[in-house]
Amino acid sequence: MTEKNYRALSWDDTFIPRERIEEVDSFTLLPEGEYSFIVEGIERKIHQPKPGGKLPACNMAVVRLRIDSDAGKATVLHRLYLHEKMYGALDEFFSAVGMSDSSGLRIDWDNLPGSTGVCRIRHREYDGKTYLECAAFLPSMKRTSPPVTEEDIPF
Repeated sequence: MTEKNYRALSWDDTFIPRERIEEVDSFTLLPEGEYSFIVEGIERKIHQPKPGGKLPACNMAVVRLRIDSDAGKATVLHRLYLHEKMYGALDEFFSAVGMSDSSGLRIDWDNLPGSTGVCRIRHREYDGKTYLECAAFLPSMKRTSPPVTEEDIPF
């Protein structure tokens, strides 16, 4: 049995209801494909590069994505590196949750939890284990109302 690494809680942490602890500790290997997700939360961290790494030290957000599908429920952690080299990846993610458009990107961290989008999941092998990974985020479809015509007006 694998031992879980537990961490100390901070004063601002959100606590998981007791009935969800088993759900969070379980792991479902979803088939590769496109899935709807909801952002459950974010954790602000500092990226510390390894020697020879491609990015220097920078702010990093670890975004917790929940996927509820017919194939099962899963949680995927996705890292967003806040660095100029990563503009494309940031724009892709924030376009998927409807927070980026042609006018630019200003990250609304407070409203990110609860946001929804669609991602493409693939499997990643590491150290003999298979993990879920977000390979891409699909742009959200802007919902627009159909134009109102004179026939639609009741008077």
